[in-house]
Amino acid sequence: MRSFTISKSHNICLFDLFFILLFISDTPEFRKILKAVESNFTISCYLGMSTVSGPLKIYSNELPGGSIPLGQVKPAWPDQYAIIWFKEGNGKYFVDFKEYHFQPNTLIVISQNQDLSFDFTPEPQDFRIFTFTVDFVAGTEQKVQELLSFCIREHFQGKQILRLSEEDTVYLETLTRQLVIILDDWHGALKQESSYHFFQLFLLYCAHLSAQQAAEQTLAHDKIVSEFTGLLEKDFRQIHKVSHYTDQLNLTYNSLARFTGHYCGKSPKEIITERVVLEIKRRLSATDQPVKEISYDLGFDEPTNLVKFFKKNTDMTPAAFRQREFLPLEQ
Repeated sequence: MRSFTISKSHNICLFDLFFILLFISDTPEFRKILKAVESNFTISCYLGMSTVSGPLKIYSNELPGGSIPLGQVKPAWPDQYAIIWFKEGNGKYFVDFKEYHFQPNTLIVISQNQDLSFDFTPEPQDFRIFTFTVDFVAGTEQKVQELLSFCIREHFQGKQILRLSEEDTVYLETLTRQLVIILDDWHGALKQESSYHFFQLFLLYCAHLSAQQAAEQTLAHDKIVSEFTGLLEKDFRQIHKVSHYTDQLNLTYNSLARFTGHYCGKSPKEIITERVVLEIKRRLSATDQPVKEISYDLGFDEPTNLVKFFKKNTDMTPAAFRQREFLPLEQ
């Protein structure tokens, strides 16, 4: 689980405090953190949020300009999905350790267990965040499941970003306002059922946007690459050999390499290697699982083989990577 680290000086920037409030305000550690900073920090701007306990939460933030110092934040969403809607502001963010830049009027879809961090610019920020559990979207339409599912090819293409038109923004804002009313003011079964169905409308609209924008980039060989990366997501934890996937697809290595090279700019072996490395990074950064357990979970015969594999592909040992990820964030 991703955690916040506070320096001994307690020089917490506004966004650090905001996300502490946002993601761990219900935990026992919250009061300890607040006590540590309350003598050295005053809130100098308005923070607005709407939160509820349960499988779906919505957060809203509107911050006036001039009071936000540049800062990095790493929220903790264990085993949850998230949709982040940037309405105003810009900066960069990192999904699974890869850098992206966000722009106003965009949505970012985060699958469960993906590593996420932000690096905000010192400008006015306005965004909405929706977090929801796996159970909350179980049994939804296939289009929604595809929207939320992680696939390594999207790691190469940056498909977390959905661009919103003015019409899209108006529609999604209307749904969001109604959802907030339901979550804050309604009760019982009516609240649960209504929030589920309204949020399904939100997700279906996002899935429609995703399919529409993906169609603009569709290539003839996309189906083959999609099938390969789908198989990889299912089997990579135990099977690292390219021949397993070419046999499943009834393709030669050269044929599959031609497709992946054109679409992803990588060979099948490179894609498999990157997916395994990514999974190791996720576990090292988000859990305290021992390297020995990780190695057996991911199909390595011995922990030393995982260490060699990881160092060969990252120039770091697993221990060094884990230590780097858990260092305090610089202000």
